[in-house]
Amino acid sequence: MTMTPMKTFLALSSFTVLAACGGGPGGREVELTIDGAAGRTVYFDRFENNKAIHVDSVKLSDKGEGTLHVPSLPLDFYRISLDEGDALIVVLDSSESLGVKAVAGSLSKPTELTGSPNTTDLHDFYKQATRLETTWRASARRWRKAPATAPRSMD
Repeated sequence: MTMTPMKTFLALSSFTVLAACGGGPGGREVELTIDGAAGRTVYFDRFENNKAIHVDSVKLSDKGEGTLHVPSLPLDFYRISLDEGDALIVVLDSSESLGVKAVAGSLSKPTELTGSPNTTDLHDFYKQATRLETTWRASARRWRKAPATAPRSMD
């Protein structure tokens, strides 16, 4: 049986599609270094109906280092957590890997984020919003402490 150019094209196209859809585990890696978390387990969670669902976990080394191997998931918000009260929200798509350096107890304020422009942008926004809120609260306290003045008349 000889293959015509059309049959060859269809066969190669089919193999390419199958390879793209089912080849290998895919996904991304999240490299972690968390001071003060040696031997603890870190979870990578996705959200479903506002509940965190564990996708992967890793027990950190004696140096607080570990790598999460996360399957390909769509661009979305995800959570990296040591426990319910110590978590980091990240924004990743299936093409991004992430490097995180942080301190246990303040995972939400990482000391370094690398590899994901989406996550970096999100945390830059958090920092700016926090500074703005701090400034606003200080102004509100000064305003409340200021002596009351009588309204001016409109004569």
